[in-house]
Amino acid sequence: MIVIKGGSGKSSLINAILGVMLRCSGSLEIDTRVACVSHDNWILNTTLLANILFEQDYGTSKYFQVLTASRLANDPKALPDGDLTKIGERDINLSGGQSARVANTRALFRTAVAQTRLLVLYDHYDLLGQADHVVMMRDGVIATQGTYDEVLRQFPNPAYYSASVEGGKKIQSFGNEPVV
Repeated sequence: MIVIKGGSGKSSLINAILGVMLRCSGSLEIDTRVACVSHDNWILNTTLLANILFEQDYGTSKYFQVLTASRLANDPKALPDGDLTKIGERDINLSGGQSARVANTRALFRTAVAQTRLLVLYDHYDLLGQADHVVMMRDGVIATQGTYDEVLRQFPNPAYYSASVEGGKKIQSFGNEPVV
């Protein structure tokens, strides 16, 4: 999991990982498939199932494992025709959370391997304790990395993660640095 404040290189990092950014030096080796889930999720005007599969082979066991892993397993049960319900702008609109779960499920289904790695760039500070490895970036470079406990030892500030509301806007902080 990568903890990174605004303006510190989130887009550059993900573009480098995806191979979209021109590399000036160094090397990048990725030993598996990579999928990217943007915070701007998109949904096709078709069934929920088609939004997840994108014409891939449908393996029932894998499909339900991925639905469960991405916390989407209960959503089809609430739809009139389950995962065969048409969704999108012209049909049933999904909530922001449902759209995010569909996007996550799509990415997991495409890249499901024995060990899936999840890279969270921001906005999910509540998940830090669940990460196997945390990388904290500042000004485009790695400030520290390690397990959650190791990072916490380097930044023992009790306000490591806090959230408050100022003027109707949620303010989060990482250490002493605000993240809006």
